Amino acid sequence: NPNTNRVYVTNRDDGTLSIIDAQTMTVAKTVPVGQEPVGVAADIGSGAVYVADFAGRAIVVLDSSGRVTQMIPTAGGAYAVAVDQATHALYALVSASPWTVQLYRNGSLTGETPLTLLLTPKTLAVDPASRVYAADYNSGAVSVIDTRGARPVELLRFAGGGYPGGMAVDELTHEILVSDSANNQVKAFSPAGDKQRGYPTLRLPTAMAVDSAGGKAYVVDTASDSFTVIDLRAGQAISHVPLGIVVAGLAFDPGTESLYAANLAADAVSVIDSRTRKVKRSYPAGPQPWAIALDTALGKIFTLNVGDGTIGVLNLADGKQVASIPIGPVAGGTLTLDPATHLVYASTSSLDSQYVAVVDGNTNQLRAKIATGNR
Repeated sequence: NPNTNRVYVTNRDDGTLSIIDAQTMTVAKTVPVGQEPVGVAADIGSGAVYVADFAGRAIVVLDSSGRVTQMIPTAGGAYAVAVDQATHALYALVSASPWTVQLYRNGSLTGETPLTLLLTPKTLAVDPASRVYAADYNSGAVSVIDTRGARPVELLRFAGGGYPGGMAVDELTHEILVSDSANNQVKAFSPAGDKQRGYPTLRLPTAMAVDSAGGKAYVVDTASDSFTVIDLRAGQAISHVPLGIVVAGLAFDPGTESLYAANLAADAVSVIDSRTRKVKRSYPAGPQPWAIALDTALGKIFTLNVGDGTIGVLNLADGKQVASIPIGPVAGGTLTLDPATHLVYASTSSLDSQYVAVVDGNTNQLRAKIATGNR
């Protein structure tokens, strides 16, 4: 929550919520929040925090101070939660028979009939035009939920494809993009689901990123170590880009229109020209770079290296190594850059420790190491 400078981390195995003070970079409080907390969402305006307790079949509500104020029973295991920041409504994905989406207002269940979904919804996507999409992993169907009225209404369901591994919304056209991993394609649907376009990918498309302003979508082809570029305005797949590398992370530099890929197998960062879709060059990185982030203002590349438990720093201009910052055992994780402060946050985990490491991009120094709960 940027208003309160708090970061919330659910610890599934511990049954707790870690509340991190983003200014001091320490855990301000650890709060018991049920049996198996999974999803978490913050209402930025009110300061309320909602935790989905899957095993406890409840939504745990906390106030801005981190005090538990309410335990709302759910019909099944609460798995994911999302807040509409404009209306402060809360949507919870609940494992029942079948799965449902439940609506809460002002921290309480509305009493309205839950929306019945499909057997195993894989993920949710929210469109700022006031629609929520839920994709069913087994059947491939997509539920379209209209949230503009007094209560959410499921408008329709349509066939999205086999085993959808990812969804995204084009905020300019409000099309919904669904990765059809069973048939190696991405399908784009109109908001009403009545128009469809298909874009062929390579093997096993999963996650994707949409550049609405540039009219491009980038889709990770997981099983072929490549990605597909889709021109959303022209309505066609521009190219399939076989990188010949094991891509673990991807970052985009809009100034040079270059993609930077963390090449896990080659211990390198590969630089890709997004216009020609070709690898221009590669820079040596630390052992097994897992995640990557760019600070274009400072001209630096940061990599999270699982091979030696470091954050590597390279010059953006020429790829020369600037620093290697030890942070401890790393089995995987993510890198997130705050461009205002130039702080880099690494969420990491290993067999015996879970923590958030904070590196100052200005000085290339480890500022803090914040212990969190398991997973």
